[in-house]
Amino acid sequence: MIRVTKDAQIQSRLSSENLRQLATLANYVEPAFPFDPNQNVDYRICGPEELTPRELRRWEEIQQSNPDLDSPFFRPEYTKLVSFVRKDMDVVIIEQHNRIFGFFPFHRDPYNVGRPVGYPMNDFQGIVAEKGVVVNEHELLEAASLKAWKFDHGLATQQELIRNSYSQCGSAYLDLKNGFEAYKAERKETGSSLIKQVSRKGRNLERDVGPLRFVAHTDDPQVFDTLLEWKQEQYLQTNKTNTFKFRWPRQLLEFVLKQQTEKFRGRLSVLYAGDEIVAIDLGVQSYGVLNSWFPAYDRSFSSYSPGHVLLLETAKACAELGITRIDLGKGDESYKTRYASGMVRLTEGSFESSPISREIHKQWYRTRDWARTSALGELVRLPVRLLKPIRERLHYGNHE
Repeated sequence: MIRVTKDAQIQSRLSSENLRQLATLANYVEPAFPFDPNQNVDYRICGPEELTPRELRRWEEIQQSNPDLDSPFFRPEYTKLVSFVRKDMDVVIIEQHNRIFGFFPFHRDPYNVGRPVGYPMNDFQGIVAEKGVVVNEHELLEAASLKAWKFDHGLATQQELIRNSYSQCGSAYLDLKNGFEAYKAERKETGSSLIKQVSRKGRNLERDVGPLRFVAHTDDPQVFDTLLEWKQEQYLQTNKTNTFKFRWPRQLLEFVLKQQTEKFRGRLSVLYAGDEIVAIDLGVQSYGVLNSWFPAYDRSFSSYSPGHVLLLETAKACAELGITRIDLGKGDESYKTRYASGMVRLTEGSFESSPISREIHKQWYRTRDWARTSALGELVRLPVRLLKPIRERLHYGNHE
């Protein structure tokens, strides 16, 4: 079941009334009683635009009560904003005895294969459910009318995901709940000299180019356009999919930046050296959790590591900005490990309605991982690159 949103309706949906609804969900308290895994679970499906104020309030209650879901990507505001720019979304509501215990938002491709909401622009994925609630993934697929649901940044704390996992990895984060000085001391105790090195490069940048100026958030369109330009250059140089050749990712970021509440806000942070913009990071924040989403820097200043300087300035301002954790996202880049106070365990895999399909996908993932490290992997990587346009269409949808 797909709810179609016409492009012409996107702007009208972002009226002041819509934005107020995102920021102020109706006060509603769900009657409390525990989930019983031995009782039947009911599922119903709707479009994101059909969620009632009561259901949105319940989503918020669940997200806030479960510490595993504290990422901004699990907020109802994120799902609603994605629904303004994508036509292929539905939400399965998980209930028992008329009480809502969870939500499962997803995208559906033309082959009835699902992806997490916002995919591939989503650093944390999973089922938005009360802590301890475990559902049958086959029942969930049936309720959603999906053949499969694929995830690559899934929470490894969710049993449904871990039992359908093909591989696992970590997402680095900075723990700032006790302030920057405590974080700095913890890094020093581990033997890391990274903060000292970055601070020195920041002083060199200031000496050679001009005074450093950190702006925690700006609505300057020039900064936004510069970020997209840098990211597209980066994608070209690294042979990765150019996210911004599709229209909806840019629209989504623009809408995210319009949200400026404690519950959910976009942050467009920028570092200046003199009059030069040297680094930018577009992040998304919910309460104390900031996700560093789209960082980039001017490569002509790469010797000064301006991206690192910007991250450090953000961490220094954590108390003022209400930040207790900065998520750096999944990836094996060495800088993430060096900054990391810890790792959020993530998993990659899929729910499959067919055991045969599951085995095929499992072998595909294993072959892909082998190809990334093996000297013979080029034999596999070549046909994969040839299929890149098809994969892009499936991942980003037909929404140019």
